[in-house]
Amino acid sequence: MRHALALIAPLMLTLLANGAAAGPWPRAQGTGFASVTPQIAGPQAANAQSPTTFGGLYAEFGAAPSWTVGFDAQQTGTQQHNWTGIAFARHHLWTSADGDVISAEMGLGYLSSPDDPARPRLRPGVSWGRGFASAWGNGWLSLDASAEFLTTAGDALLKADFTAGIKTDGGLMLIMQLQTDRDEDGTIAARLAPSAVLRLSDGVQMQLSVAAGVVNDTSASVKLGTWLEF
Repeated sequence: MRHALALIAPLMLTLLANGAAAGPWPRAQGTGFASVTPQIAGPQAANAQSPTTFGGLYAEFGAAPSWTVGFDAQQTGTQQHNWTGIAFARHHLWTSADGDVISAEMGLGYLSSPDDPARPRLRPGVSWGRGFASAWGNGWLSLDASAEFLTTAGDALLKADFTAGIKTDGGLMLIMQLQTDRDEDGTIAARLAPSAVLRLSDGVQMQLSVAAGVVNDTSASVKLGTWLEF
């Protein structure tokens, strides 16, 4: 089992969800990962009459054996100032004998909108993950939970993303994610986001992902991301 987990772990390091947490597995010291993800949102998601293109940039680096640092920037709407950016540090806390992995994270950044160009935000979080072996290939399960605070308003957004992934024997990576959040009004929303990742060459992969709201969310979007490992 431990040998299987050692093979699975590198797959988990490349896991992205909306450019957010990459799960609890620490990135190897001295190695890095980056993704550029254009996104096309439907009219309802963008509050517009036609689909709109926007996207994000995510990067992380193994700074020490148990520390991963990174940056996450996302355009959150169609207007110029609808951006979020956050720098984070993730610390690997514990790995059990059976392969359960737990890490904690702290992020500090900003939320920008046309009404308020720069609002500081604080994002503590915790992640759990576990690998498994199957007849179709090696896979993983993970849970990433965070609480995001806008320091100027005292508002809090709670998020939890549940992910299951598998890398087939043919090299194709298949990922299913349930993204949930609870806003400051107590409204809970959920989206499903399946994706497929294909390796183009050493260090370069391409991700095709769709997302659609299933609870208190009418949004729909398509992402085509480029993943780079270095």
